[in-house]
Amino acid sequence: MGRFVPVVAAQSISRNPQADLVTARAQLAAGYPRHRVTNWLMAQSQTWDSVAVDQLRWQIEVARKLGSPLQPVLQQLIEQEKLARATEMAVQRALQVPRLTNKLVAFTPWLGLLFAQSLGLAPLRFLLFNPLGWVVLAICVLLQVGANFFAKRTLASYAKPVYQDPGAALHAVALALESGIGFRRACRAVEVQSAQIVAAVFEPQAASGLGLSHLLIAQAELSRQAQTQQLNLRLEQLGVKLLVPLAAFLLPQFMLLTVVPIAASSILF
Repeated sequence: MGRFVPVVAAQSISRNPQADLVTARAQLAAGYPRHRVTNWLMAQSQTWDSVAVDQLRWQIEVARKLGSPLQPVLQQLIEQEKLARATEMAVQRALQVPRLTNKLVAFTPWLGLLFAQSLGLAPLRFLLFNPLGWVVLAICVLLQVGANFFAKRTLASYAKPVYQDPGAALHAVALALESGIGFRRACRAVEVQSAQIVAAVFEPQAASGLGLSHLLIAQAELSRQAQTQQLNLRLEQLGVKLLVPLAAFLLPQFMLLTVVPIAASSILF
């Protein structure tokens, strides 16, 4: 058997968990000792840049404590990390249009002011050379700050959604069952590491002739789909939520920057 050689470069350069997980899977296939591969993975996980790094770590720890085969666990973790990365990218793509729209709309009242000035309506004369205009201008600045604050707070709540796999605990128990480990023992190990209750949700008798591991995996997939659907619904509601600062701040600001100065200029000057 060849000597186990850890990939040192990955720790100092790569912070992508997938690279280390794939490397560990290849090392196991090449015959490297299981405990050394596991220890190396846990050490490498200290440098992982993942939205679900804690979840990846406890699943590796469960496999180590139970002594179950590591290959299927690594494959599950690779798929789990791919899903997390794909979800993160989908959220960032979905946020691009609302962010750009918010920036464009935020400058619309000021562009309207410049357009009115270019038409010779002289709103700037009232805003810059009249005390009442100074008050109106100060209110408009406050409205702009308020619109930016509420829009950024709304977008920030979507910038880092929860990427934790809701089916990870169920899937971990299923993999342990498929390797011949008892249901109670697998549940205890998973519950200790993940702080999630599994045994109270599923009993061995609940399988009703079906493989309990298949039932657990099916339930895990359903919970993942439910989380994805909920995230998609929240993203669809984002456009509606951004209308609140538009109606509450930018529309009054537009009226104060254009209609009021134009009307005041026609009367005072």
